[in-house]
Amino acid sequence: MVAVGSKCRVCKAPAIIDLPRHNAHFCAEHFIELCRRQVVKAIEKFDMLQPDDRVLVAVSGGKDSLAVWDLLIELGYKADGLYIGLGIGDYSDTSAEYARNFANERGLHLIEVSLRNEYGYDVPTAARATKRVPCSACGISKRHLFDSEALKGGYTVLVTGHNLDDEAAVLFGNTLRWDVEYLSRQLPVLPARDGFPKKVKPLVRLTEREMAAWCIVRGIDYLVDECPMAVGNKHLAYKAALNAIEQESPGAKAAFYLNFLDNMAPLLAGRSAAATDALNWYAGLVGQDAARLTGELGALQAPGKTVFLPYLGGERTPLNSAAIRGAFTGLEHATDRQAGTRAVLEGVTFAFRDCRDALAATGTRLEHLLAVGGGSRSDYWLRAIATALDCPVSLPVAGDFGGAFGAARLALMAATGAGVSRDASGEAVQARGRRTFPVVSHQVGRFPSLHFARQGYCALDRLRKRSSRPRRRVRWHTDRTRDDRASEFQCMWRRL
Repeated sequence: MVAVGSKCRVCKAPAIIDLPRHNAHFCAEHFIELCRRQVVKAIEKFDMLQPDDRVLVAVSGGKDSLAVWDLLIELGYKADGLYIGLGIGDYSDTSAEYARNFANERGLHLIEVSLRNEYGYDVPTAARATKRVPCSACGISKRHLFDSEALKGGYTVLVTGHNLDDEAAVLFGNTLRWDVEYLSRQLPVLPARDGFPKKVKPLVRLTEREMAAWCIVRGIDYLVDECPMAVGNKHLAYKAALNAIEQESPGAKAAFYLNFLDNMAPLLAGRSAAATDALNWYAGLVGQDAARLTGELGALQAPGKTVFLPYLGGERTPLNSAAIRGAFTGLEHATDRQAGTRAVLEGVTFAFRDCRDALAATGTRLEHLLAVGGGSRSDYWLRAIATALDCPVSLPVAGDFGGAFGAARLALMAATGAGVSRDASGEAVQARGRRTFPVVSHQVGRFPSLHFARQGYCALDRLRKRSSRPRRRVRWHTDRTRDDRASEFQCMWRRL
C-alpha cells in the first residue's frame, strides 16, 4: 500500500497507506481521522443524518457496508444492520456469516431477511424467469426489501455503502448514454416520501481502496470475493476505465463525481420523468403544495378545455421521443388554478392510457391496477386513472408501496406461476387494508383520449424541426424587379 520509509504527512510517523489523490501518506491514526472527516463532511454537506435519526444500514458482508456501519457507530449514530439473503448459493451463505460475525463481535443488532422465505424466489430464479440480467433482478429485489424493512422497523434513514468508485462508475455510464433521467437522480441523498425512507450514501468521498484500508486497520474481517453473478457487468468495466484514468491523473475520479454534484446536479434537478413530477412542477409553478392542489378538486369532473401535455423531459413509452416537450393548450380568461391542476392530472392520466393502448395492441388486457408512489395520495387522481383506463385501481397498505414491489411480484409470478392475486404457495392473497377506486361509470364517456392533442403537438414539433433546418440562401439578381423578388421570397417560405 505504501513505499518503504514513507512518512505520515501529519505526524511523520511511518505511513501505512499512500493516497495519490491527496498527494500524501498517512499513518494508521491519521488515516482513520481522514476517513472520519470525509464522512462527516459528506453528512453535513448533504444533510444526510441527524443525531436522533434511527438508522438502518444495508449490510452485504463486504468491506464498504461493514465500514460504513463501523464509521457511523464511531460517530455516535444509532445504527442497526439489515442483511438480505439473495439465495446466490455459497456466496450468500458466506456473506451472511461475515455480517453476523461483525454484528456479534460489536454487540450490534442485525436484521436478516431471506428473499426466498419472503417471496418464494431467489435472484438466480428471478433472473431466469424474468429474462433480466442477474444484477437487475438483484437490485430491484433489494430496493423493495430495504424500503419495506425500514418502514416496518420505524427507521427514518436507510444507509448504503456506495463509495466514490461506485458513484463515479454509475455517473460515467449514465453520461456515456446521456441518460438525463438517471443523471437527475444520481445524488447521495434521496429524500423520504410516503412509502419510502430517506436513503443516504455517506461514503461518497472515500474510495474502494480506502475502505479496504479502513477494514484492515480496524480489524474488520470482510468478504473479499465478488458476486459470481456480476461477471460481465458493465459497471465493473466502467470502474476499470476510471481506474486507468486515475492511474495517470490522481484525483480524476473525485473531481469527476464531486464536481458533478456541485456544478451539474443542480441544473438537472427536477428532470425526472416520474408521473408525480409533473404535478410537483406545476405546484412549484403556482407556489402551492401538491397535496393542497389535489385536495381542492372535489368530485371527479370530465376533462375541460384546458389540456396539458406532460412531456416535460421527453417521453419513453409509447412515443419514444427525447425531444418532445410539454405544453398547455386551451387556456382562456376563465382558466383558474383548479383547471390547471385537473389538466396536469388528466395529461398524466392519458399518458397512462397511451401506454394501456400500446399494451392492448400486443394482446395484453388490464383487469386491475395497483397504485404506488406519491401520486397515489390523491383520491381524485386515482378515480381519474380508473375511469380513463376503464379499470379499477387499488391502493395498497403502506408496506406495499414502491415501484420495486411491482417488479418483485412480476418475478414471483414468473418464477412460481402464481397469479397476480396469489402468493408463492398458490393461495389467494387477501387485500386487507386496501382501498379500491372503481370506474366512475357516468364519466367514462366523458373521458376521451388525448390522442388529438398529442397529434396536434407532434404536428407542431415537426413544423419546429422543419423551420430549424438551414435556410436556403436567396441570390438576388440585379435584373429582377421588386415583384419578382417578392414572389420568390413567398415561394421559398411555402417550400419550408
